[in-house]
Amino acid sequence: MVPVGVVVKYNPCSSYARLGKSCRGRTGRCAQAFGPCSDKKYDLWFKRVVAGEIDYFYPKRIRLLEVPGTVLVLYHCKKRAIVGEAKIIEAIVQADIHKYYFDRFIVYPNQISLSDESLRRRFKKIPLGGRWWFIYIDEETLDKIREFSGLETKTKEDLKKDLESVRDKVRKFPPFAAHKIFEIEKEIEKLSASRTDQAVLDRAREIFLKANRERAFQGRSLKALFYAALYIAYRSFGMTVRLKDISKSEGLDLKKLGSSFILLKSKLEITLPKISLQAWVRYYSKLLKLPTNTTKMAIALATQASNNNRLKHRNPHSLSGTAIYVACLRTRVQKKQKEISEISGVSTVTLRNLSKLLLENTSVQDI
Repeated sequence: MVPVGVVVKYNPCSSYARLGKSCRGRTGRCAQAFGPCSDKKYDLWFKRVVAGEIDYFYPKRIRLLEVPGTVLVLYHCKKRAIVGEAKIIEAIVQADIHKYYFDRFIVYPNQISLSDESLRRRFKKIPLGGRWWFIYIDEETLDKIREFSGLETKTKEDLKKDLESVRDKVRKFPPFAAHKIFEIEKEIEKLSASRTDQAVLDRAREIFLKANRERAFQGRSLKALFYAALYIAYRSFGMTVRLKDISKSEGLDLKKLGSSFILLKSKLEITLPKISLQAWVRYYSKLLKLPTNTTKMAIALATQASNNNRLKHRNPHSLSGTAIYVACLRTRVQKKQKEISEISGVSTVTLRNLSKLLLENTSVQDI
């Protein structure tokens, strides 16, 4: 079953339905148990939704479908019938409470009772009673609900068209909303606004969705997984970027980001192209705002180092940082060891020790 909607049970006596005000009658026997309730707070949420004053639903701490465009169908437990539906457009979490925003609530002209035997056969998966809270429904079940709703034909056709864009999305994500799709889409929108290459974002989304299909999300930070996928996307295009930089810019724990990267790389069997030593030199030189002649000298030193048997197996960040350090000394560019160390992630001790080895195995005068 591919879920395109969810039927939720709504109790008009609950504190939620009364907009936070608990019913006094619930502490003892309800005086209105066998008749209509005269309390002004009774069923207040539904009344305001129908009036267009409220556009969200928050069923305690229960997580529903979080794919944009999926349908929320409301079962009113006092009316003992399905009373209407709404299209979910956004899902957020506030104080551990999941809120689902919708564009408008459509009240069905005909309330659909589940006690009718002919309907009961059609809605076998929807429980008639008990302590159920919600149940996912596929497109066929949703069509049957709408068939009995009394909605106009054109309205039903328009609603069916709306589901066309949802089908592919719900196939990619698990039915039980195991992750916050909206939050990831917001991250992509944010990166797109900051002029991140669209091809990189598309590749990151593809990796993220593939990881979802491989069920790699359990017990993991979704944001860390997405940015690990983004890092892989950058690397797959041969771009110079470090996990450390992503961790710092997005406020993520470096260890979690690193473990997410290792997980995705092994789970999806991804092989990344190596980034050349010269590319790292250009990257760090740009961050340090070095003059052209200093950058050229550092690149030339890095090229010689990459061809030297004693140096080529060294850490590329250590070598590129040291090449820049030596080039700055030779071209008399005032850059402190500490500054180069912070940018390249290489200790000042390594810079000093490796610079001696680099000078011994390269010809600075030929540069």
